[in-house]
Amino acid sequence: MLKLTARKPADITVSPEVLAQSQTPVLRTYVLAAAIYYALVSASHPFFETGRALVILTGLSVVAMVMGLLAWRWLKQPRRLGVLEATALAMNALFMVNVVAYLSIHFEALKLFYFVLMALVFAIAAPTRRVAYVSTLAAFIGMVLMARAAPGHLIGHYAYVGVAGMFAALGMSTLMRGAVMREIRARLATDELNVALRNELTRNQALTREAQALAVAARAADRTKSEFLATMSHEIRTPLNGVLGMVQVMALDDLPALQRERLGVVQDSASNLLDILNAVLDIARIEAGEMTITAAEFDLDRLISPLGVLYGRSPPSAGSPSRSTSSRRLAGDVWATRCVCAR
Repeated sequence: MLKLTARKPADITVSPEVLAQSQTPVLRTYVLAAAIYYALVSASHPFFETGRALVILTGLSVVAMVMGLLAWRWLKQPRRLGVLEATALAMNALFMVNVVAYLSIHFEALKLFYFVLMALVFAIAAPTRRVAYVSTLAAFIGMVLMARAAPGHLIGHYAYVGVAGMFAALGMSTLMRGAVMREIRARLATDELNVALRNELTRNQALTREAQALAVAARAADRTKSEFLATMSHEIRTPLNGVLGMVQVMALDDLPALQRERLGVVQDSASNLLDILNAVLDIARIEAGEMTITAAEFDLDRLISPLGVLYGRSPPSAGSPSRSTSSRRLAGDVWATRCVCAR
């Protein structure tokens, strides 16, 4: 019976390599979206900015755009988890610098919500919890610092919104990260089960091949045994036929009654031995399931009388066959009956 064991998904530890592999597509999407966003921003600055502000804001947005494109291209190859963290932090830092620079030049209290949006984006795109916590905290601190320029009665409101946004961002990040980790653990558990299944199937195939080889060897051994028995039976039958022939020739001579009786025992015993040799030749048929029992009518007293003479000259023992005084005719296999009586 096939019996496999696999760890539960909750018991599986996700390695940094596997985590990096799963987070790379998310981070590539984030940096590409940032590059596209800052490409649009760079194109719009000449229409709204002039002088020093144009140079600073356009320069920062171009740097963010180039950084996003290079990171997107660079992350096509598998990278270590630490490299992903550094890339995410660098992109988040460029976001922060651009927003702080813009608000420093054109402060608008309503645009402080940019920090809340950034906290949400940072938390969702972060490859690890460390990056999510650090980036979200940085967005909150940036909002608090920039909110000092807002009217006094609004600072408390913006601080409250910033705290709420930070916790919302961390909550969304935790939920999404938990779902991703469960999916990764489930996939790893499935992979482990598939590996165990393949190993078990390979082992079963090896056992099947071994069993087939043993079956072939057993059939070859049976065939060799049958051939050996057949050869030996033929070899023994040849001198035995010579013995029977000489006994028949001696029976034609004028012999005393006792010697003739003993010669009859020799002849019957030789005939029995010949029957045994014939039975040995039937072993192959027995093993093939083709052996049949031939029923024929015979005289039991005549069948066992040679055995009585043979054993009667020996000291009597329990279970030794004795002569019968009445004639009994039975139906059955003569050779099998003689073997049973001899035992």
